[in-house]
Amino acid sequence: MVVLGIIAVVLAIALVWMLIGATMQFVFVDMLSTGDIHIRRFFRERLGKGTRLFLFELGITVAMVLAIMALFLILFGFGSIGTGAAAALLIIALIPIILVAALVFGLIFLLTTDFVVPIMIREDCGVIEGWQRLIGVISAGFWQTAAYVVVRFVVGLIAAIVQAVLVIIALLIIAIPFVLIGVVLLAAFQGGNIALFVVLLIPYLIIAIPAALLIAVPFVTFFRYYALLVLEGLGPGYRLLPE
Repeated sequence: MVVLGIIAVVLAIALVWMLIGATMQFVFVDMLSTGDIHIRRFFRERLGKGTRLFLFELGITVAMVLAIMALFLILFGFGSIGTGAAAALLIIALIPIILVAALVFGLIFLLTTDFVVPIMIREDCGVIEGWQRLIGVISAGFWQTAAYVVVRFVVGLIAAIVQAVLVIIALLIIAIPFVLIGVVLLAAFQGGNIALFVVLLIPYLIIAIPAALLIAVPFVTFFRYYALLVLEGLGPGYRLLPE
């Protein structure tokens, strides 16, 4: 029961985090388009659209998990009646399918975040209608969209590496005083190591998490601004950035 309770709490936290993240996608576009930084006001205004986006992303995620589970069921079912070599061949055969599925799901999430969200803001519509309008925009500028996806992937990979390095450096620097305090306290008080770890971990996370988010802001801003410029190029009617 305890394990189930922990799983339920973790799942609830993950769902709430997804809902907040989905709503913040709209808030971020609003802040870029207006130049105003009023997170609470924009959050209240966009909570409805954020909920729709959250349900859409949740549905896509569930579909992806079910697809992976189905592949594993096929794999284990085949392996139980076949030889080890046959199971290995099946795994090799499934790798391209898994990669293609991951690419498709990743592309859906990317286009939803970068293009459908601003379309929903401009047209005051839902996710499905936003996708319908995006398909029309993409059909008129397919190669421009394809070029954006490629550039977005390459630059995004480089930015992710740079961001990860900066975050690791920041976390290590922040950890220095806590490590020193921990060494001193550990030498002074023998025992109670777990309690000491928790006492030091909580303030460390309180400082480290905002620091990591602060480092991510310039990267997120750049990619969102770039996506809005590309969307404007694909469909001039979807201009959201100020002059």
